[in-house]
Amino acid sequence: MSDEGNTSLLGAQDSTDSAAGNDQGAQPTDSQKTSEQPDDQKQSTETKDDGKATDEPVVPESYKFELPEGFELDDATLGELTPVFRDLKLTQEAAQKLVTLHTAQLTKLYEKSQQQFQDLRKTHLDAVKTDKEYGGKDWQGNIRFAQEAMKKFGTPELKQALVDAGLDNHPELVRVFYRIGKAISEDSIAGTQKTADDKTPANSEEALMNALLPNTMAALKGK
Repeated sequence: MSDEGNTSLLGAQDSTDSAAGNDQGAQPTDSQKTSEQPDDQKQSTETKDDGKATDEPVVPESYKFELPEGFELDDATLGELTPVFRDLKLTQEAAQKLVTLHTAQLTKLYEKSQQQFQDLRKTHLDAVKTDKEYGGKDWQGNIRFAQEAMKKFGTPELKQALVDAGLDNHPELVRVFYRIGKAISEDSIAGTQKTADDKTPANSEEALMNALLPNTMAALKGK
């Protein structure tokens, strides 16, 4: 560190000249030098001799942190952090600042990912509305076919899985369930015109397969 802040261009000249004029005089002994030191310098010297630093940070044996709502710090993680913080000689206050900064960054990342997730779902929904097969001005009416199919064949677990994955509005999944729902609806109407020999109930899984895979089902029945 530069000593320029302690330099006195005017006040130091007298002492310098005096020292120069006394070259022929007796030189002060080490004990005299020590006794002539200001009190604050004596204290600094004594502190260094004792090997104790007066500004040593207070490093706790363990840390306790205040966390934002929604965050938890388990004992295992705290056990990993504690020796690291102690090696860095972090006080409780300094460690808390680091933890606070880290949780703030995690919050921002979570909010960003959630926004991206919602943007993706909106992109899927926009694609559904403009789809050439079931979109357009009648898209809401057509979507009811997909909803009916999901209601009949889907499970609550499937519905929740699609929502969690952000696929509940995916245009290709909507397309599949739209076709299933439409096939069920058409089969229900055709069921009123069944012959006595046709024992397949309308709206059954077999009727659905007949509508979706007519050639395959006909071949299976012919065996």
